[in-house]
Amino acid sequence: MQLRKSLITTGGQKGFTLLELILVIAILGVLASIGVGEFVNRRREAYDRQAMAKAREWLTVATVAVANQELTSIAGGTGTGPPSEAAFSQVDMNPPIHWSYANAGGDVWEFYLASASGLTAYYFWIPGPACDVTDNGGYTSDRIYDDPAWRAAPIGL
Repeated sequence: MQLRKSLITTGGQKGFTLLELILVIAILGVLASIGVGEFVNRRREAYDRQAMAKAREWLTVATVAVANQELTSIAGGTGTGPPSEAAFSQVDMNPPIHWSYANAGGDVWEFYLASASGLTAYYFWIPGPACDVTDNGGYTSDRIYDDPAWRAAPIGL
């Protein structure tokens, strides 16, 4: 039985040339860099969605707490884990979200939440019973706003 020559080997050449290998490696490198970039972006967006979900929870709980005047004796707080204040104890802060809140004066309660690995922070404010402000710097109460600039100031990210 006679063995036939492989169709792949032509002209006595076996294997790939160096140019072909470099070209394949370059193509794989470009595809990998695109994939890693997209992965990082999607991960940051997921962290931001988690922070937004926590902001919605806080908005609900904070609205009730301010209406019931449960925050009047507390100047504010900041942290990454569960808050020690009883008004917010029902909000699960896992994974850790950076949060900060304070009475900004005039019975205006300001809240900031952000993920350390995300791109933006979330802000909302709630008027207390003694508040006579209809907007706080152009922002309507009981609505969540996002802005990357808020990450640096109140939360320190």
